Amino acid sequence: MARDRIGVATWALGLGMTTGLVVSAVTRPPAALSTIQFTLLLALASGLVLAGLLWTRWEQWLVFGGWLGIAVYFSTLFVGSVVLGGVPGLAVADGPARTVVQLLGSTVAFAITVWVCFYGGAQVILDRVASRLDLDI
Repeated sequence: MARDRIGVATWALGLGMTTGLVVSAVTRPPAALSTIQFTLLLALASGLVLAGLLWTRWEQWLVFGGWLGIAVYFSTLFVGSVVLGGVPGLAVADGPARTVVQLLGSTVAFAITVWVCFYGGAQVILDRVASRLDLDI
């Protein structure tokens, strides 16, 4: 599949909305924003980042294909956001500090997800797991 503007925009929109929904499910919105505004802001910001990544790293994204790419992206982002943002956020008193901790954790989860999906992290993980379990893949 060749890289084109419509394909990149469609993938960026879909992955951006996925990111906005996952992160806003784990993170409390700041007091100045409603939940919908917060979700759309996250979707827009991540969509712009993802559009740039999809445009420059299109071949790496195609390694996964359509549905597998979505599954890897979603599962990595969801587990990372819960583990790095949601759980530590529970240890902080309710208020702006909790929102900051959850956003920082979700930002790190997003960075890990980008590494897995666009910079060969999935292959590195697969190679490590296969060598530890003595699998021939």
